[in-house]
Formats: sequence, C-alpha cells, structure tokens
Amino acid sequence: CHTKISNVEVERLRAATGLQRCENCRRILVVT
Repeated sequence: CHTKISNVEVERLRAATGLQRCENCRRILVVT
C-alpha cells in the first residue's frame, strides 16, 4: 500500500517481536 510510516512507529516496530502487519492493508512488514 506504500503508506508512509512515522519514525516513532518504525522504532516501535523494530523493538517489537513477532510478525508485524500494516494497519491499512494487513501486509507483512519487513523492517530493516
């Protein structure tokens, strides 16, 4: 869906464990 994610959200995703999904389209997010 190419939604822009804020830096705060990216940091939260990096710290989280398990499978992360986009809140808009439910695609799996790969945070690098």
